[in-house]
Amino acid sequence: MATAGPLPSERDRTEFSLMSREKNEAASEALQAFGLGFLNLAIAVAVETGTHMWETSAAAAALASSQSPSQWLERQAALAKIAANAPANPLRLANSATRVIQESLAPIHNRATANAARLGAL
Repeated sequence: MATAGPLPSERDRTEFSLMSREKNEAASEALQAFGLGFLNLAIAVAVETGTHMWETSAAAAALASSQSPSQWLERQAALAKIAANAPANPLRLANSATRVIQESLAPIHNRATANAARLGAL
């Protein structure tokens, strides 16, 4: 744009228009990917949390109904294992969020790379 000067040629105006349209399309695709990605992540976390709550409740009920010390120890270990596998693992959530953001930025990156290649050929 800077090299086109105050009176850009028809070719320059066409390129500016194309770049503007591509930026709008890329931003729209990125926002859509972002929203869909985080919606899917929220659904997955909700399903995992519900499943975890059900498993925890069942294991706690089993523990409460233990008939012997050995059965109590066995069921206590099962409950502890379930607790250790909680879906609210911060590292896993952070990795999932990072993946969604990377996927959301892909349309912008792809368009910018294509623009750079195309403009390098001009």
